[in-house]
Amino acid sequence: MAPAGRGFYMAYPQAYLKKIAALCVENNVKLVFIFLPEYASGLWDPLESAVYRKYGEILIPPHAIFENPDY
Repeated sequence: MAPAGRGFYMAYPQAYLKKIAALCVENNVKLVFIFLPEYASGLWDPLESAVYRKYGEILIPPHAIFENPDY
């Protein structure tokens, strides 16, 4: 769940996201997001995942990739 107050700061990004999603629908393009967390952040799901999932699929690589500092 997103921290309190995120809605205010996400208003403009969500407006752009809606426009991008509408263009994708008009042009029959599948919208897909890829989430790449920072190494050792412990964050395995985007804070705004519910927002992104309204518009498309979120690809999240396996945790094992991010647990290995050699990658």
